Amino acid sequence: MKRQPQSEKHLNAYHEGYKKGISIALKDEKLVLKKLNPYHLIVNRQAWEGFRTGATDGFKQGVRQLQQHLSYKRLKELDKLKSNSVEQER
Repeated sequence: MKRQPQSEKHLNAYHEGYKKGISIALKDEKLVLKKLNPYHLIVNRQAWEGFRTGATDGFKQGVRQLQQHLSYKRLKELDKLKSNSVEQER
């Protein structure tokens, strides 16, 4: 498969969208990612696609980070409860 050359505008828009997607996921907002795109589809298609792809990837990564944080937090709570119950038995 041949790699498609990507413009600098495309990469900048991708990174901007990635950051925006992560921040939305971590804030746990219920916004639609399609409504966030500041670029116009017809005028600047590469930047539009880059932002859309970046926002989607960033949102997915943010959701994973949020899930990992919540599971880590829950494990710490369970460990604390377990250690408290062991101390009470003594």
